[in-house]
Amino acid sequence: MSGLSSLSFSITKPTGRCAATGREIAPGEPYVAVLCESEGVAELSRLDFSKAAWDSGSRPLPPLSAFATWRAVQPEPNQTRALRMTDDELLDLFEQLASADQPRQRAFRYVLALLLIRRRRLVYEGTGHLGHAEHASGRGDGGGGGGGGGVLRVRVRTPAGAAPAPVVEIDDAPIDPDTLNGVLEQLSEVVGG
Repeated sequence: MSGLSSLSFSITKPTGRCAATGREIAPGEPYVAVLCESEGVAELSRLDFSKAAWDSGSRPLPPLSAFATWRAVQPEPNQTRALRMTDDELLDLFEQLASADQPRQRAFRYVLALLLIRRRRLVYEGTGHLGHAEHASGRGDGGGGGGGGGVLRVRVRTPAGAAPAPVVEIDDAPIDPDTLNGVLEQLSEVVGG
């Protein structure tokens, strides 16, 4: 596995143009953002596709492949520079990566979980060893994260009085504190906030 310290989160900003057609994505128009990876390249890149282009089958072209996707709405031009991704979009991305089997995607999900805890969208439920809690992630093999079967336990924050969401176990990503802080700062810049 490529360590997180060698994984760059320097992701290009949205261009406001559809990667398939080159057409400007209009304010208020839904689009699909795609994080892309290329074999042998540690850095992730970003492409945006209009919903129509995505629905008609447009995807990143080789040598790029989709690493993760999320749906968003093009902001109005006079909006202040707000989040590039809303917390709901981040949660969608987090949930999408639940079925990830690639080590880089699973490590990215781990760091994304830490960011969502920081933003108070996920509730930290502790750490432990894989299999000691109900988990909705569908990952029961303990592989990939490289933490020797260690897990981070979280659940989606629910409104007061609502039934708590199920606990999700995430493979513990091996990362030193300095690298982790750097990655969190870079990811915060990428998604805003």
